[in-house]
Amino acid sequence: DALARLTTIDLRAQSFGPGATTRSEFQHMHAAISCLEEDVFEVMVFSSMAGTLVHDLTVACTEIAARVGIAD
Repeated sequence: DALARLTTIDLRAQSFGPGATTRSEFQHMHAAISCLEEDVFEVMVFSSMAGTLVHDLTVACTEIAARVGIAD
């Protein structure tokens, strides 16, 4: 869910399964996204954008946790 909030790529297994890799926009960054196994992804951005990637993923996960009631 968190990744789906940040990219327009269809990350469902039937569309982007294990072994698939693509370059795409990830939020506002250029990224390479790979599916390593079902529901396991690797997102690579330029090193100068690593902090922004972590921040954006943290915000997305926090929003999801709040929605389902598991936030701290």
